[in-house]
Amino acid sequence: MALPPARIGLARTIPAVPGRAPVSEVRSLHVRALETAERLVYVESQYLTSCAVRDALVARMRDRSRSRLDVVVVVPKRPEKLKEELTIGVPQALMLRALEEEARARGHAFGVYDVLAGTDEARGPTYVYIHSKLMIVDDDAFIVGSANLTNRSMSIDSEICAAYEAGPGDGAVRDAIRRTRA
Repeated sequence: MALPPARIGLARTIPAVPGRAPVSEVRSLHVRALETAERLVYVESQYLTSCAVRDALVARMRDRSRSRLDVVVVVPKRPEKLKEELTIGVPQALMLRALEEEARARGHAFGVYDVLAGTDEARGPTYVYIHSKLMIVDDDAFIVGSANLTNRSMSIDSEICAAYEAGPGDGAVRDAIRRTRA
């Protein structure tokens, strides 16, 4: 099925080096998408530890003048290696717990999921290791790229993301984004 024509924008993270200012478009893109969320935030990411993403989501959840959010986060059950477990696993677990508590206190729905591929009697459950980097907001914004939702990807790694956004009257684009999410 072909996707309908739509405008696609690119956002970059380029670290600062002598003689060149940093570029933080990826962080700005994600923060802006969260600030504008009205109903749904869907995230698939290998890691979720970005303070900017956390702060934007908490600020949105605390805004009592706005509607209730459904927040869905799909992340790996656990990092692949011990080093990642120590450097990412603990901070991510703390962040997810804090976001869940914030959502509960403010009346929002917040779910964290992993993907189970099946269960083997001898080995037990087999989990799919999520490696995607995707955010969908209200089926209006679709962001995909190389950046994990980490402080590092938002500031010091070189990253690029594409954003596919539905504008007024772009029902076909919204349907395409919804189908991708579903």
